[in-house]
Amino acid sequence: MKRLPAVLAAAALAGLLCLGLGGPWKSGNHSGSAGAFFSVVARNYLRYGGATRLGQVLNTGAASPAEFDYYTHHPPLTAFLVTSGFLVFGEHEWAARLPFLLCSLAFLAALFLFARDLYDARTARIACAAAVLMPAFTAYRSLVCVLAPLLCFSMWTLYFYRKWRRRRSAGPLAASLFFYFLALESYQMAVFLLVPIALDALRDAADRPPRRPLLLFPLVAAGSIALLLLHNLWLTGSPFGGGLVRQFFFRVGLVRGTSWDFTAGQWLVLSAERFFWLFTAGGIFLAGLWAAGCRARRKAGEREEGDLWIASLLFFGLAPNVFFLNLSYVHAFFQGTLVPFFSLAAARAAAGWRGRRRLLVCLAAAAALQSGVALARLSANDADVSFSDPEPQRAVEIADRVRRLTGPADRVAASCDVMVVRYYADRAFDGGILTLARFEEIRRSRRPMYFLHHDQAEIDPALRSFLEKTPVDSRFGRYTLYTLRQEPMI
Repeated sequence: MKRLPAVLAAAALAGLLCLGLGGPWKSGNHSGSAGAFFSVVARNYLRYGGATRLGQVLNTGAASPAEFDYYTHHPPLTAFLVTSGFLVFGEHEWAARLPFLLCSLAFLAALFLFARDLYDARTARIACAAAVLMPAFTAYRSLVCVLAPLLCFSMWTLYFYRKWRRRRSAGPLAASLFFYFLALESYQMAVFLLVPIALDALRDAADRPPRRPLLLFPLVAAGSIALLLLHNLWLTGSPFGGGLVRQFFFRVGLVRGTSWDFTAGQWLVLSAERFFWLFTAGGIFLAGLWAAGCRARRKAGEREEGDLWIASLLFFGLAPNVFFLNLSYVHAFFQGTLVPFFSLAAARAAAGWRGRRRLLVCLAAAAALQSGVALARLSANDADVSFSDPEPQRAVEIADRVRRLTGPADRVAASCDVMVVRYYADRAFDGGILTLARFEEIRRSRRPMYFLHHDQAEIDPALRSFLEKTPVDSRFGRYTLYTLRQEPMI
């Protein structure tokens, strides 16, 4: 009975976090495009089975294995999670999001156990409350992307690592290595988790863990990367197939001349603005108090183990954002890697205010208020710097129209690459056609029946003149669907 209030609070929290699970994918933001993207891959896993060779097939509509278009930039674990939801519950948006919500809840459980092990139960409860109050966690709790599984498996890796550190038994070490492999399969940036582990191993010269078991962590990281390259070799004939090398340089910000170019000043200003909205003024204030307290403890000659762990989690959160400059600039959710740091730093600072409950309540209320405003502003992931669609609901309407007009083997050309339309229409699209020459090439080789154009797409004057003479099938806000069944005069 003593635990009944905590159980009821946890159940209420889980219920609140489930809100919005069933909404349709929306074009124009990462929430919708990524959800549709991995839903396409999951549908193909179920549709083609072993013919995919576990590769992430991006084809929509009818396709043979020889025509498969593979996505090779990341391991397939994210797509596997969506597939598991479809396999158990059927193909629904909420079934795609559910595994990621469960990962977010599992992250909170790991955060609680880690903080309780590092400090005490009170600090652990504050850490979980701080995480829930941060839009960086709440807004992206069910986002179909790498963030939720990365945080979940990384936190469990560290929890079991600390458990092994104390007990030196094989079970916790095996569990830690297993979760570390899953974190790497979520996203390769989990390699930065080696730094907190290394710092902890070097922390106390008199109580250092055995060297050989520690070497297993970098070996797992190397094995995960090798597995990705070998899989790419099997799928494409090259370990770097599918533009893996170019994508790497693009994400670290070394590829210029794209629509996502930015300066260092723009990156800093946008990152600072996102910090304020994603982690709230209260969270940033408490993190600053932790930093001041950490410095005071060091001056006093006190060495607190928790300070080193919190500082290393700051590195784990910042390093990917600084290293992958383009990724952190384009996608706001990427800064969610800092949730473990802000949660623990805020908890450590707040837990030291015993007897100042009123002040803590005021801070929590202010953080909750700002979180509500931030969540409304973000509109669940609209803070990305990407193609912005002012009428996201139109994508579903267009998909329904295309699906009625065409058969599974028909193709559609487009000036924009709208993954949401492709998913719902389940037809083959040739997107990104911005010039007349490219259009004529696609028309001769693939014979599309329709052309979908969004008025924000920057097409050349020749293609624009061609479309002006092409019959219009229908208009959906800023989208226009042209029929190509008749040969217009050019």
